[in-house]
Amino acid sequence: MRLFDSDLLMIRTTDEQEKVVKVKSIKLRHYPIEDNMWNITTSLSSQIIDELMSGEPIHFDSRDLSRFPSTFLPFVKTLGFETFFAMGLVESRQFLGTIIIGYKDNRSHMKKYYKDMLKIMAHYASSALATFHYQQKLHYLANVDGLTGLFNRRYFFEQANVKITSNCRGYILVIDLNNFKLINDKYGHVMGDQVIETFGHLLQDHFPYPNIVSRVGGDEFYLFLPDTGGDDMSMIKRQIDSLQKQFTHRFLSTISEPISFSWGCSIFPDDGNDLDQLVSVADMSMYRMKRT
Repeated sequence: MRLFDSDLLMIRTTDEQEKVVKVKSIKLRHYPIEDNMWNITTSLSSQIIDELMSGEPIHFDSRDLSRFPSTFLPFVKTLGFETFFAMGLVESRQFLGTIIIGYKDNRSHMKKYYKDMLKIMAHYASSALATFHYQQKLHYLANVDGLTGLFNRRYFFEQANVKITSNCRGYILVIDLNNFKLINDKYGHVMGDQVIETFGHLLQDHFPYPNIVSRVGGDEFYLFLPDTGGDDMSMIKRQIDSLQKQFTHRFLSTISEPISFSWGCSIFPDDGNDLDQLVSVADMSMYRMKRT
C-alpha cells in the first residue's frame, strides 16, 4: 500500500475455469472490515478477462462500475471509493487473477504513474501465483488417484498414521469389489474404469470429510473413519448398505452380473496400535465376507 499510497489493495485469484474470482488478500487503510465482508465470489465476463489479459492496466472510476462485477459496489456505496486501477495476473497465457488498487479521491491525473507501478507489481505477483499453482498441482499428483479423485495409498498411510500417532480412536475399513476381474475381461477396461470411478465417487459421497477415503490400487479401497463418540458401527453399516444398493443399481442396465463389494473393519486401538496390523485385521474380515 505504501508503494501506491492507496486506500485499497486487493488480489483476487481465479479457479481452473478462469471465470470465477475469489478475494485472497485485501488491505484497507483506515476502514474496519466486518468478518467475511469481502469473502465474495463472482463471475467475470469474457470481455473483462480479455481486457485484464491484455498486459495493460485498466483505469476506471465510480461512473464506470456498470460494466464491472457487483464485487466493487460495496467499495463505492459503503466506503466511498472513486478511482480504481486493475491489472490481470497472467503467466504463460494463463489468467491467474487480478490485482486492484483503489482510492477515495480522483487520481485520474496520475494514471501513468499508477499504471507503471501496477505493471511491476503484477509481474512479481504473477510469478508467485504461478509457482504456487505449480506446487499445488504437484501436491495433487503426489496424493490423489487419477481415476477416482480419491486419495492414494501413500496419502492414506501417511495421514492414518498421523491419526494413530495422535491417539485418535477410529475405524479402518478395507473394501474390495467382487468379481472385478470378470467384469474387466467380459466388458473391457473402459467399463472397468467406469465401475471403479463410479464406486469411488459413491464412496466419497457416503464417507465425506473428515473421513480419509483412498483407492490403494486396482479395485481395493482403504478408509480411516474418526470416532464420533456416537454409535459409529451402526452408522457405518447403514452407509455401507446404502452404498451397496446405489452401486448395484447404477449398473443394472449395463452389466448383467450382480455387481457388489466386500468389506471388513478394524478399530483403533481395540484391534491394535499399528496401522499395518489394523489393515491386516480389516483385510481378513473382508475376505471372510468374500468367501460367504
